[in-house]
Amino acid sequence: GVTVAARVLDTGSGRRVAALRSDDLTSDSLLECVDGIAAEARKGLGLPPEDTVDVFSADFVVDNPDAYRAYLTGLESWSNWYYDEAERSFLEAIGLAPDFTMARYRLAWVYAATGRRDEALSEIQRAAGAAGRLGDRESRYIRAAQAEFENRMDDAVAEYRALVEAYPYDADARHMLSGVLHDSERYDEEIQQLGVLARLDPNDSIVRSMLGYAHLAKGDFTGAVTELQRYVELEPDSANGHTSLGDAYRAQGELELAADEYRAALASDSAFHVATTNLAVVDALLGRNADAEKRLRSLVEDQQASPRYRLDAAFELASVLQSVGRFSDAESALAALEPELE
Repeated sequence: GVTVAARVLDTGSGRRVAALRSDDLTSDSLLECVDGIAAEARKGLGLPPEDTVDVFSADFVVDNPDAYRAYLTGLESWSNWYYDEAERSFLEAIGLAPDFTMARYRLAWVYAATGRRDEALSEIQRAAGAAGRLGDRESRYIRAAQAEFENRMDDAVAEYRALVEAYPYDADARHMLSGVLHDSERYDEEIQQLGVLARLDPNDSIVRSMLGYAHLAKGDFTGAVTELQRYVELEPDSANGHTSLGDAYRAQGELELAADEYRAALASDSAFHVATTNLAVVDALLGRNADAEKRLRSLVEDQQASPRYRLDAAFELASVLQSVGRFSDAESALAALEPELE
């Protein structure tokens, strides 16, 4: 067999900072050790082992490799909408490396995504306090997010534009700019930025999703359905993809087509609660009130689901019950979640 040995030496001191040895390699397995060599080289040079996780930039350096692994796990969970797992992983990364400011930045985004605005502001302000010792790119990310969390949307757009101009091939930054343009209802500008991302990677499903919702916000149903169908083609098992396409069909009044997509989403991931609630709404619009009530009650009573999803379901359940004159039942449905509402 063949042995491959690789070393990274500090040329100033002669100290070995990383090494890898692979024994008994065959002609079939020889090239497989390349990834290991590359990983050791990056480790020796102080570079993160990965550049991106889904659409998120992952090349922010931290000295603690265990913290970085936790950070990558958090990004993976976040990209799959598992916010509780993402939160745990980012907290673990910060616990292992308290100065890992970009992990704190990502944690702030998890808090924002789950409706905890005060916690999000607190974390991004702590990150901003440490931004002075970070590199230019990291500092720009944090300043832009702080402006967005503080609802200074014009400032956020300006910060993200400056970030994109400084780092034009940073796809994550352009995604963020597109998102803040959407929240500012500047849909034509959003579509322009997403068009750049689509040209960089025509098979980026998240870009197709964002384009779909941008067209939907403009009332361009044809454009929305076209983009979201492409999303589903790229990721046929994505619960989010099917839910997004269902939203476009529902906006058009194609309720049965919408219901089919929501069912497909739940077949892919039974815990994708947005699809559960949306399917129940379509059931109610189609006169299937008993099905809607059953589906919504199940989610309202699911103690494993996030309070955010349970509350969404409770409000829709109350609406369904009020529509048939069951006002006391509607009141009870909301009263059962009074602590969460508070």
